[in-house]
This record gives sequence, structure tokens and C-alpha cells, in this order.
Amino acid sequence: MKKILLTAKLKLVPSPEQREWLWEISRCATKLCNLALEQRRWHWLRCRRTSTPFSGG
Repeated sequence: MKKILLTAKLKLVPSPEQREWLWEISRCATKLCNLALEQRRWHWLRCRRTSTPFSGG
């Protein structure tokens, strides 16, 4: 069976300013993800301590 590739690989060469901007975006995304995981953990622990499960509303 022959595969048809619908994408092309391009090598990006960002300028120094673009590279720094991309790293800043990456750092912000990592912080946001970590905060979301921390919040999820906090709610899970809070729900576990209560006698009634969290209803989601």
C-alpha cells in the first residue's frame, strides 16, 4: 500500500528575537500547565477529604 504524505518538513531558522520570543512563550505555557496540574491536585485532595464527592457544578 502506497502512503501519500500531505505535509512537508521545513527547517525553521528564527532570528535571535524570534528565538527569544518562542522561548518566552514556551516558558509561559509550561508555567500555565504546571499551575493547572497544581490546581487539579488541590481540588482532588480537597474532594478526597470531604465525605460527599464533588458534583462538578
